[in-house]
Amino acid sequence: MEQFTIDENGHCVIPAGTIEIGESAFADRYSLKSVEIPSSVTSIGNDAFAYCSCLRSIEIPSSVTSIGNEAFAHCSCLRSIEIPNGVIEIGKGAFAGCSALQSIEVSQDNKCFMSQGNCLLSKDGTMLLWCKTSVIPEGVTTIGDYAFWGCKNLRSIKIPSSVTSIGNEAFACSGLRSIKIPGSVTSIGDGAFICSALQSIEIPSSMTRIGKGAFGSCYNLKSIELPSSVTHIGDEAFAYCKGLQSIELPSSVTIIDNSTFFGCSGLQSVRILHGVIEIGEWAFLGCESLQSIEIPSSVTSIGDRAFLKCKNLSSLTLHYKEPIDLSPKLVAELPISDKITLHVPVGTGDAYRHHLEFSKVKEVIDNVR
Repeated sequence: MEQFTIDENGHCVIPAGTIEIGESAFADRYSLKSVEIPSSVTSIGNDAFAYCSCLRSIEIPSSVTSIGNEAFAHCSCLRSIEIPNGVIEIGKGAFAGCSALQSIEVSQDNKCFMSQGNCLLSKDGTMLLWCKTSVIPEGVTTIGDYAFWGCKNLRSIKIPSSVTSIGNEAFACSGLRSIKIPGSVTSIGDGAFICSALQSIEIPSSMTRIGKGAFGSCYNLKSIELPSSVTHIGDEAFAYCKGLQSIELPSSVTIIDNSTFFGCSGLQSVRILHGVIEIGEWAFLGCESLQSIEIPSSVTSIGDRAFLKCKNLSSLTLHYKEPIDLSPKLVAELPISDKITLHVPVGTGDAYRHHLEFSKVKEVIDNVR
């Protein structure tokens, strides 16, 4: 990879004849404050200027056709940027985490992109790539990956009914506190709200997919209602949501993926409706405040350490008609101890009391109907 010289004033002149600014060419070059790009350059690679935290200005020549993924990500001093008419490709998160960036202006002659209402959009207005406002323009169908990444001053957002999907890490690490997702949205991408300040969210009945880590480390999120339309919840979707107190998983969800509620230290009760067949590894590991959990008879598999370190669990409700219906592997992963009061179907109490493993519980009550 070609090394470019930065002078004592933090300025760099890229030599004439250079065609490409390669991947990570200036990444983490904290001394870089300004750069001159010759008209021979056609491509700015992935992470080319990522984490150049002192870069204040840059002029992209009209010869450039491609700006790579996270090309200017986390350039925290960059205040404005102009996209020339020749650019036909802008990668994911190209301007993610540019906290001082106030505007992106696109040449009116550009055939692929446009700027509107302080937002960077595809030319047809359906894809939102970057935005610095709390009102998303009408006509947007996709909130792109990293679109609002690190927008610390964002408190609320108005999403038009034209939007059908929210991309990966779209609102990650933002100051967003509340959001109402319109009924047109069917999917939330991986890490969509991870590490945000989210306190409340309304999920519509149109939602089918919640991506991996979608709400991870949303420490202030206290409750969430999942509609019966949701069929997939990704790994770590709610991991480290320490303020989350209760959750009911609808019957439409068949698998609770690995680490879904890992480290939800404030979670007190979980109700799993009939239809779930698998509880993944570490699904509830470290849920220290969890007091009760209800498991339907549809569950046939529980992963390793699914309930490890749930030290305050005192009530376990099982819907299996007979303990013989449970496989030895499943029984081995159940949170059974002498602190547990076990609730089982009416008329099955003796069968559970005489079972080798379930005989270890504090008490068996056959009151489940």
